[in-house]
Amino acid sequence: MAEEIYDITLFVDGGSRGNPGPAGIGAVIIRGGRTAATVSEFIGEATNNEAEYQALIAGLKKASEQSAGSIHVKADSLLMVKQLLGHYKIKSSNIRPLHTEAAALLKTFGRVGIEHIPREANAAADRLVNEALDKATGKTKKSKPIPKKTAAEPVVITFLSDFGGRDAWVAIVHNTMNNLNPHARILTITHDIEPFNVRQGAFVLETAVADIKAAAHLAVVDPDVGVGRDLIIQSRRGDYLVGPDNGLLLPASTRLGGIEAAYVIRANDTTAPPCPTFHARDVFALAAAALAAGEDPGNLADNIESASLTPAPYGYATVVDGEVDVEIINIDHFGTLRLNLEREVGEAAGYSPATSVQIVLGDAQLELHLGSTFSDAPDNELLLLFDSSGYLSVAMNGGSAAAVLNASAGDKATLRLLDK
Repeated sequence: MAEEIYDITLFVDGGSRGNPGPAGIGAVIIRGGRTAATVSEFIGEATNNEAEYQALIAGLKKASEQSAGSIHVKADSLLMVKQLLGHYKIKSSNIRPLHTEAAALLKTFGRVGIEHIPREANAAADRLVNEALDKATGKTKKSKPIPKKTAAEPVVITFLSDFGGRDAWVAIVHNTMNNLNPHARILTITHDIEPFNVRQGAFVLETAVADIKAAAHLAVVDPDVGVGRDLIIQSRRGDYLVGPDNGLLLPASTRLGGIEAAYVIRANDTTAPPCPTFHARDVFALAAAALAAGEDPGNLADNIESASLTPAPYGYATVVDGEVDVEIINIDHFGTLRLNLEREVGEAAGYSPATSVQIVLGDAQLELHLGSTFSDAPDNELLLLFDSSGYLSVAMNGGSAAAVLNASAGDKATLRLLDK
């Protein structure tokens, strides 16, 4: 299929330093392969979304001076593009009149195309925004470095859930994200979390994100779907976490350096109310796809205090005089028991390879060697080790520690260093 040809291509961008805060707009009009006109203006106090619309309006007005019959609008605001295409409702009273004005200006052209583009493909308009802001405020803000990649190179969204593989839910969520962000590559962590097991989901997500840098991590283990809050967490590493407010995201945010900001998603910005039983498709997938496309979280959600978030389903143990009370936070496919004692904490307290540890777990009282790998114990013998999860684990060389010890996630145990 041949690519459509337009008389004019209009690149637009708007930005606010503070959201709301001092805002600027930029627009670049391309005609015949050359820059025909530009817009770079300071517009005072505004939100990012308001600035995006102001840039579009100013760009359309400038483009109307070109006596063109067709126009191709390109913007890196997925929210604005979806609103212009009628996919999202206009809920904000501040945005509604701007949308109406922009729609009226678009109708003055005989043929119109509207396209969402990655931020790196909109560098010229972004530069005009920052030039206007720098001139008006006297403060220079360096533009974010443009990644050295092509516009078609995918960004990564990870996806974890308890949906399993028998039903269509995973494919539907994938399709929703790809429709909104065709450049995204969706990486499955797992969909085999035990149904409704938030603890297991939190642990698997935490251990996965440490090694996977992604634009967004989507996690759905949501027994209270349709009732609880839907979250975006921005980590200090820069990754976004998207999922329910039930503690699922908290351990992963800690592993990613802590919480930079937390938001409650506004689920009523779509054209239809979300299905109460399928927020994965109608809320979380939309947010993850938009964030991966570079959308500002403030355009999708309302900022909240991180202290108000539901606590994590497990905590972190501390060692006092060589003794520590722990709990089993996860049992993996091989029957290895992960305890909530982190490597750094344990090793600082003397839990290091070649030490001996007494462990009391239920009716069992054992003396175990702390090794470096599974083969440090004879076949079918138990040992302790800090494995790749970063936590102290009870494992069996060639067998299942969980089966031998009749252990379950959530069980408590006491560890004590032995003098040898």
